Amino acid sequence: MASNQIRDQYVGERRNHLRDGYGVYKYENKFYKYEGQWKAGKMHGHGKLVMKDGSFYEGEFKDGEITGHGFKYFARTRNTFSGEFYLGEIEGNGVMRYSDGSVYEGHWKHNQRDGKGRLTEADGSLYEGEFYKNRRHGDGKNIYSDGSEYEGGYINGKRHGQGVFKMIDGSVFDGQWINDVFNGEGVMLHASGFVYSGLWVNGKPAQRATKMQFTEIDSSKGITITQGEPFSIDVQTVDDDGEIVKDDGRELKVTAGYKYVPRPPSKDSNLFEAIEDVEENLIQTPMGYTVLPYPLTDQPVHMTAQDTDLSTLSRTDTNLEQEESTGENAQASSTEKSSEEKDIQSATPRNSDSEDILTHQAPQNQKVSEGCCLFSSLMLLPPPPLYRPFQQLSEKSGTDLKAKAAAKKPAAAKTAGSGTYVLIITDVTNPPFLGESLPPLYTTITIKKKKREPTIVKERGPKWDTNKHIAATVAMHREDTMKMDSAVLHDD
Repeated sequence: MASNQIRDQYVGERRNHLRDGYGVYKYENKFYKYEGQWKAGKMHGHGKLVMKDGSFYEGEFKDGEITGHGFKYFARTRNTFSGEFYLGEIEGNGVMRYSDGSVYEGHWKHNQRDGKGRLTEADGSLYEGEFYKNRRHGDGKNIYSDGSEYEGGYINGKRHGQGVFKMIDGSVFDGQWINDVFNGEGVMLHASGFVYSGLWVNGKPAQRATKMQFTEIDSSKGITITQGEPFSIDVQTVDDDGEIVKDDGRELKVTAGYKYVPRPPSKDSNLFEAIEDVEENLIQTPMGYTVLPYPLTDQPVHMTAQDTDLSTLSRTDTNLEQEESTGENAQASSTEKSSEEKDIQSATPRNSDSEDILTHQAPQNQKVSEGCCLFSSLMLLPPPPLYRPFQQLSEKSGTDLKAKAAAKKPAAAKTAGSGTYVLIITDVTNPPFLGESLPPLYTTITIKKKKREPTIVKERGPKWDTNKHIAATVAMHREDTMKMDSAVLHDD
């Protein structure tokens, strides 16, 4: 490294007027200082080369060059390397410890990571595989700091080619990658149970469901059923054009609701009622009004004995048109009141020590298969005690329904009353597929009263007349007596 023209400052052993053996050499430019073994005027053997900025190399030298195994400290970056060098460059196997805490252990070429190696990042992520010019390139496996894993191909530091990605939520993608995203054929086994197999474009399925639709129902018109009649709902997952998308494993939920009418302000309203109104679990619908959840089931309905309070008044046999009327006259005719009271009482739980109360289970969530999902044997139940929409209607009637219900003790209703209800289909896939859920689907269900069969009146005999019965009996007795007397005279 030193030429004959540079005036050197050397202290050490010499042989044949050449630096040979152990010695210390300072260059005229004062940037380098070498201390170590010499041979024939060149650095050779073990030595330490110190730079003015604080960087240094300590290790093997050969014929005046840094060649062999050694240790180097980089003052500017504060990185350290321990491994193989060739002609002053990092070449071969070695370990680089970066100032941010990252560590690379593997093969190097021309001062760059090249070949097989193992890189541990400062955040704890780990890559083990092939490198080219400092970048991941070739086959490798990356365990990320969040616990997710990728194993497959890389090009220029990005996932490319065939690879398997295991996500922290348990989802697995096995397929093709381009520029670090899903591109090409691949299969996603989602943590929710959802499965998509097919073409991917820029990280998204090429054919992707964006909404749901009913199979045989016009959601704008709804369906009509008879009171107490179970019904079924068919749902499909479709794209923006209405074409069915064959989803597998998406989880759907069905619920019902009934229109909610806010309590009108009055002088008798109190703070607790206002809080109760705010805290109601209201659901906004595209019909232009909100609804309260309404009991729905797909299981057989059972009756259980349970104590109830007189205040558990509810009304089932009503309809949406009555609820929508805001100008209802509080002093309705006695005939209308009587009809309404009968309807309310027909569904009012009895106040007794062993009260019959309906118990039910909400419909089971269903999985989509080949883009289709069926909810069968659904049935709307009578409203629960103190159900707000029906309770408000009872308050409007202005009658003391509690007293009348307690006096008559009617049997609890087993089905929902006539009226219009809202049916809601919700995508509850958890976690959502690719972070997105399908928008809810709504329709209405109108329940019509079940027609009553005509009553068959049995023919009755003539009304019982005690006097006629006695007279007929006396006459019969006289006739028998006369026959007996006639028989005696004939014998004589």
